[in-house]
Amino acid sequence: MTDDMSLLAARRDPTRREQWLLFGAGLLASALICLWYGVLDLPIFPRDNQHYFYIAERVSAGLAPHASGFDPKTVVPLLLVGWATALGDLVGIPPLAIARLMSVLTLGVFVGVTGLAAWKAGRNLPAAIFAMLALLACSYLDYMGAVGSQPKITMAMFMALGMWLAFEGRAGWSALFGTLAFLSWQPGLLCVAAAGVVALLSRDRWRAVARVIVAFVVPVALYQLYFWLKGATGEQIEQEYVFPGNFMTHEWAGLPTHLRWVMQTWREGFGKSNLLPFLFLGVLAVFVVHLLRRRRELVPATLAQPAWLYFTGLLLATVTFTIYDHQGPPDFFFLFPYAAVALGLGFALLLPPGGRLRLAGVGLVSLYLLGLAITGRSRSDTAGYRLAAQQPVTAEVKRWLDQGKTVYAVNAHQFLALNRATNWSRYNSFFRGVDEYLQARTGNTEAWVPADSAGRLPDIILLGRAKPWGWPEWLSANGYTDMTPQPWRAQQLRVWRRDGGS
Repeated sequence: MTDDMSLLAARRDPTRREQWLLFGAGLLASALICLWYGVLDLPIFPRDNQHYFYIAERVSAGLAPHASGFDPKTVVPLLLVGWATALGDLVGIPPLAIARLMSVLTLGVFVGVTGLAAWKAGRNLPAAIFAMLALLACSYLDYMGAVGSQPKITMAMFMALGMWLAFEGRAGWSALFGTLAFLSWQPGLLCVAAAGVVALLSRDRWRAVARVIVAFVVPVALYQLYFWLKGATGEQIEQEYVFPGNFMTHEWAGLPTHLRWVMQTWREGFGKSNLLPFLFLGVLAVFVVHLLRRRRELVPATLAQPAWLYFTGLLLATVTFTIYDHQGPPDFFFLFPYAAVALGLGFALLLPPGGRLRLAGVGLVSLYLLGLAITGRSRSDTAGYRLAAQQPVTAEVKRWLDQGKTVYAVNAHQFLALNRATNWSRYNSFFRGVDEYLQARTGNTEAWVPADSAGRLPDIILLGRAKPWGWPEWLSANGYTDMTPQPWRAQQLRVWRRDGGS
């Protein structure tokens, strides 16, 4: 310990009781921020989240993820929400409530465990507090936690658990959660590799390596067994590996261009006033100077605590990957566990010594981060309508289904999930590469034709934001008429019918 015996300055590992208190604080803070962001009445987000909400709801009905919705990611988060939805059905809890409850809990675990990792790494409480608040200061993360059905929060939670367990010296358990991160999004495989490095540097290295191998093989085998039992292994392999490898790649446009894209995406999701990326760069500079001054201690310190190599390697790897390939604000969640711990350690390192000055420093940094969390709500909530506005759409879709109409929802299939119905086609969300994939598969470059095996077309098409190539011209040429009720247009919805609206 230091001369200052206060909890804020003590250089020691937290006790079990302190860990539970910190973890509980993370859960509570996450729940409160989600309430502040409007978890009870937020609309189902009209982009990726509604897609994942639909797939998870279909899991509860017994349909494998890739069979219900075309998606290029591994799907453990969707399976977890789907199975929780099935349990909710037993006690009468609706799917949307289950999805949001799971999301808030996942965010809370992510925040709390990240704090535990920072405390274990820095051996003081301020680092843990700052790491947790740095996450909550990222408004889009809070918003996604409140909206629900964002699998990258689950992935980030698994990554944080893997990092914490690496600092605890449990390479096997670290690899297990790294494997679950990989089964949430393929780049999470980096976490398994990092756990393997920790195992190789452990005292009982071969036993540790064996545990890492088992921790990877068993979950992957169970995952594949699920799809085999569902008869969906072909769709799973095609969508998780073949499609991304052939239709989602892109060329490197140069570091300045990619950095500009990163900052544009950051501003879109987190606001211009959120300066955490620049503070993060400043913290990295401080760490470099700190390490250069103590460079003779680097090798002994790394061998004594291999988790530092785990942490540093994944921090650099996730930052590099995000600069190379990102599509939207949720992609930043991939680096958040490590960036938050780095920020927490950096802020704590810069705190002044002494009781009152140190306490004042903790208070000022915490107030800044809390301010970002609270004021970020208006930037993140961009839908422009509430959950109540979607209820008439849900009711109308139910009426169509009750009439025996066939409905194809494109980027609007949350309304089918709310009615516990399966979409006309698994191609219900059109994102990067899907148009090209379907053109190569069907040979049709004129327009996407959603005909079934008998050549029939759906009676009604409910169209959201993004649309397939060749639409709406193809719709008009094939007997569909735009019959969108005026209030639905505010939700960026279009209704195309072939039955004349009867």
